[in-house]
Amino acid sequence: GGGTVLLSDGTGVGLTAEQIGQIQGLIMAAGQDPTGVNIATAQFILDAAAPVFAANSTLMAGFALATGDLELEAMQTGSGFAPVVGFTYNNKSNFVFAVKYEHKAQITLINETTVDNVGLYPDGEETPSDMPGNLTVGVAFKPMEKLTLSAGYHLYFDRSANYGKKIAGSFVENKDVIDKDFWEAAFGVEYALSEKLLVSAGYLRTQTGVNIDYQSDFSHSLSTNSIGVGGRFMVNNNIGINLGFMNTFYEGTVKAFGTLYEEEYNRSAMVIALGVDFKF
Repeated sequence: GGGTVLLSDGTGVGLTAEQIGQIQGLIMAAGQDPTGVNIATAQFILDAAAPVFAANSTLMAGFALATGDLELEAMQTGSGFAPVVGFTYNNKSNFVFAVKYEHKAQITLINETTVDNVGLYPDGEETPSDMPGNLTVGVAFKPMEKLTLSAGYHLYFDRSANYGKKIAGSFVENKDVIDKDFWEAAFGVEYALSEKLLVSAGYLRTQTGVNIDYQSDFSHSLSTNSIGVGGRFMVNNNIGINLGFMNTFYEGTVKAFGTLYEEEYNRSAMVIALGVDFKF
């Protein structure tokens, strides 16, 4: 008999203040303004919205299940062998040239899994995890006694290796998810301010060649730009103190999963390094 009573005055017909607040919240969740609504209208709004609330409840229960805590305890072990060959030319005055080739190391990791609620690391499963072959070329030049310029280029033969990438639960070859081999180019300059103090600066560009199928929240590859500065102070003829700083700027990427959602892959990295040189 209280249908004509304003919902906000519902305490006069037996509703508690807490119940009134809950009903007002549900009305707003249904997209309506509870201001000036009587009890009968409130009942009508909630009856109409009930199927939507029920569907949302089921959906949220699914989200809760999908985002709940999971436990994983697994270890992967493996080993590989990679011959390394190199050549260096040094005219002992102002020019150095070096080249190195590191062969691919074929590595297979074996899962030793105790707990796997995520279902991604079955006990005993073997996963390819090669270290790719790589070619490194470096050069250093001293145009004057106090100044040294250097440059390097590194090429990683990713497409011919096997990283154990999975798509839809099945292993795929690197060439299916990597379009071009990964490379790096580095440039550096070093200057001796005095016999004891030396300063340096450098730049490194890394260029990934993976396609969008490679990217995932488990492992992704991003191109970067890195800058670094450093210095060395010689305490005496046998001991030197080194200090370095580097900041890496990653080029993020976005992967869309149909119209359901998308993932953005990005990160940042800053490195501070301290070292000591001993010469005997």
